[in-house]
Amino acid sequence: TEIRCQPFVLPQQLELSTEEELIVAENLDVFRTAGFTIEYEREGTPTKRAKLLTVPYSQNTVFGLADVQQMIAEMKFTSARGGKVSKDLKPKRVADMLASRACRKSIMIGTALNHVQMRKVVSTLSTLDSPWNC
Repeated sequence: TEIRCQPFVLPQQLELSTEEELIVAENLDVFRTAGFTIEYEREGTPTKRAKLLTVPYSQNTVFGLADVQQMIAEMKFTSARGGKVSKDLKPKRVADMLASRACRKSIMIGTALNHVQMRKVVSTLSTLDSPWNC
């Protein structure tokens, strides 16, 4: 599954608290890795310093402001507990989308497999940490 970036014709102003703005400013690279391009103006008006320039999408799934807010909340929670924000943090909907697509492509009950296919499946499953998840 490929995740691409969709630019906005007009950047979207993010209405954030001062605390949320600081979290965004400190984690611009994390947002960029997740497919969100955020422009942050340090000299801008407080609570109006951040603008959303691009959002990620994959096939029919487009991510947006709610996903940015979810990531900020996760970052705030992690920081409050003294942890470090993962550089690989993604919106929860990304994991949900990937899990859904994996389940749709899985081997369904009743599908006939030959011995070569069965060996390949068992061999692949033996390398996974959580083989019972799609």
